[in-house]
Amino acid sequence: MVGWSDAVAPAAVAAAVLVVPGLLVGRAAGLRGLVWTGVAPALSTGVVALAAVGASLAGLRWGLLPLALATALAVVVALPVGLLAGTLGARPRGHGPLGLGERDLAVALSAAGGLAGGALLSGRRLTSALWDPTAVSQSYDAVFHLNAVRWVLDTGDGSSLHLGRLTDPAAATAFYPAAWHDVVALAATTTGAGVDVSTNATALAVALVAWPLGVVALVRAVLGRRPVALAAAGALTAAFTALPVAPLEWGVLYPTLLTTSLLPAPLALLVLAADRSRGVRRRLGALLAAAGTLPGLALAQPSGGFALVALALPLGLAVMVSTVRAWWRSGQRVAAAALPVLAAAVAALAWRLVDTSASVVSARGTDWAAKASLRQAVEQAVLYSHLSIPEPVRWEVTRPPLWLVAALVLLGLALAVRRRQLRWVAGAHVVASALYVLAWAVDSPLSQRLTGFWFNDAYRIAPLTVITGVVLASAALSLGPAAARRGLRRARLLVLGAPPRSTPRRARLEVPGAAGAAGAAGAGGAAAGGAGRRARRRAEPAVRLVPSERWAALVTTSSALAVLVVLAGARGPGYAVTYGSLHANSVASDDEVYSDVLDAPERALLDRVAAHVPEGVAVAGNPWNGSGFVYALADRATPFPHMTSTFDVDRALVAEHLRDAATDPAVCQAVQRMHLGYALDLGTYYLWGGDDPAAGRDRRYPGLLDLATAPGFTQVDHEDGPDPAKGPVAALYRIDACGPVTPGAAPSSS
Repeated sequence: MVGWSDAVAPAAVAAAVLVVPGLLVGRAAGLRGLVWTGVAPALSTGVVALAAVGASLAGLRWGLLPLALATALAVVVALPVGLLAGTLGARPRGHGPLGLGERDLAVALSAAGGLAGGALLSGRRLTSALWDPTAVSQSYDAVFHLNAVRWVLDTGDGSSLHLGRLTDPAAATAFYPAAWHDVVALAATTTGAGVDVSTNATALAVALVAWPLGVVALVRAVLGRRPVALAAAGALTAAFTALPVAPLEWGVLYPTLLTTSLLPAPLALLVLAADRSRGVRRRLGALLAAAGTLPGLALAQPSGGFALVALALPLGLAVMVSTVRAWWRSGQRVAAAALPVLAAAVAALAWRLVDTSASVVSARGTDWAAKASLRQAVEQAVLYSHLSIPEPVRWEVTRPPLWLVAALVLLGLALAVRRRQLRWVAGAHVVASALYVLAWAVDSPLSQRLTGFWFNDAYRIAPLTVITGVVLASAALSLGPAAARRGLRRARLLVLGAPPRSTPRRARLEVPGAAGAAGAAGAGGAAAGGAGRRARRRAEPAVRLVPSERWAALVTTSSALAVLVVLAGARGPGYAVTYGSLHANSVASDDEVYSDVLDAPERALLDRVAAHVPEGVAVAGNPWNGSGFVYALADRATPFPHMTSTFDVDRALVAEHLRDAATDPAVCQAVQRMHLGYALDLGTYYLWGGDDPAAGRDRRYPGLLDLATAPGFTQVDHEDGPDPAKGPVAALYRIDACGPVTPGAAPSSS
């Protein structure tokens, strides 16, 4: 244990890597305001991942220099987008601090207050649940992800085209999305922090910086410059648990955490591109900027691209319906009739290409059994008790509902259905929730086909409901009070016997509290026949209707409301259970059943391995009992860096017959070729209590069992368990049967 102060520097580096390149590229592309800052992490991730690929092709080691060069190149590429949009170099019209007017500051400070409140609560809970910066997730994927970062550090190659060579060294091209590992590697090399500390620090940077910034950008694009909505958006990121907690709790799904946290950015840009009140050039600029976020999504985890399609589908349908209606009314009926047909044909072709691709077919082959009934899954989707297991065993948990969050989302859903410009958000929420229900409760070929883009895994799909949920909850907090006042006014008029005045259609589309002014403006615009002027008035931000002298009070009130929502909503058993489960998946205890991969004695031994094993000498061990972490934590190579490692002849021989080295010369020849000088024996308690009996991957290593009684092996270090009388629970052996081993060169990506 080192304390969270040791994670500050790598977290700061990770946050800078995730934000600074994107800020430069986004500004060159003409982005401004909260959308600019919110899109920055998605743009940065693409720059980082592509820079790593380019550095590998150019023969450069991965580091800050290739990132700087790639950022400069990306800025040059983005400049034409900014020139096209006409927003490059545009200056704010205000005269206050930083060139902003009072109302602009009201919006910015409201968003900042919500972000600060959410970050403080999320940060406190995440650091408590993750236990310590040196903690490693007790999960299947953690062995790969931590070792992959070490591989990037050792080889200097962060290319997504090569990262798969960690488990298959002989592969010519082994694609694995490396954006996450590239960011962690930069945090480690810049600060000198360990792989474990840098991994947890980067997880915090994504959860507390990248994710909230993107959410605020999305709410800004959907709901406009409403201070209450923007303050609520940042604060509410701490009130949901399916994101960012679920990807850290199970898997561990670091790439999914990253790609899902980036999703609000392209959604925000697509909303701006679909806004007909904006000029054509600005809409096209937003669309091109959205395209610029796609490399980041794909190279963080390709499932992010499929998630973007699923969430943006209702928006696309809404745009198409609006376009067809407008064309039909203007007399362009042939084009209006052809557009849906053309869109359907393109969609069918795209589905056919993706549906039959090898990667998607492979992902669909992952079969997870249903964990709940259909009714229970629907209840979980509504009450935000996602991933709750009615009859839990071992590490599974039953999650109580998040009542306040669920109420806000339902209220926001009701409001969204009544507003044409928000209906696509309601549709996207239904799509995400339906995918979750299919993955969690339905075992059928259809459910596997629809959810196979996410490996049929509800833990990867449930976070999508948080993206739409935050927008709906923010809408509830910002639009709900005005809707309630209108409802009470109508009810009072009905009780008094006077018929309620019908609200003009133009006013219903306007912001709350401005119905009268908006309706009058709409009437005048209609009389004049100025469609462009009507569109501009419809897009007029709500904050402009507030007198300038009240902006400070508005900021204080909205920010305080956001913080109160977080403090009131993010409490109760639902949070205690989920964060408690994350803690159980992170802590290394003396109880082998509690620590599913690496318990405290085993971790203590791994921390001393480097003191016994010379550099360049490899250490063998069964990855199913935690030995695979020796590469990431002790910086000593291992022939079995993950449970799915590909065996060549030498690896197969060692896995099956290492304990026979004293009597089998072929084993010693393999040992010498692999520069293998030591072996770990961390017992026979394996992840999940053992692999699936049909697969039996944990039983591929009989040659690493009972080394204490095998001739030619000398114990050099060990750790006792809770009961020393039972002997050591973890031991390190030197392989003496094959004579001295020559240290090998550092791992190479080629």
